[in-house]
Amino acid sequence: MDIVGNHKARPRATDVSGAVTYTGMSRSTLYEEMKSGRLKYVKIGNSTRLEYDELDRWFDEVAQPTAV
Repeated sequence: MDIVGNHKARPRATDVSGAVTYTGMSRSTLYEEMKSGRLKYVKIGNSTRLEYDELDRWFDEVAQPTAV
């Protein structure tokens, strides 16, 4: 909680390691998707950042429903 007592929101973006943990996808898959343009990212200096909203959008797009 912050000084006012509000719950802290999640950060807007994460690095690639955080994206691997968040999505459960491999680092190489994420880099391939970024290189292809299917997964948007930003560079800040030498750091690569992926926004959580973009990770959610991308994951929903590539997720395949499984037959039961």
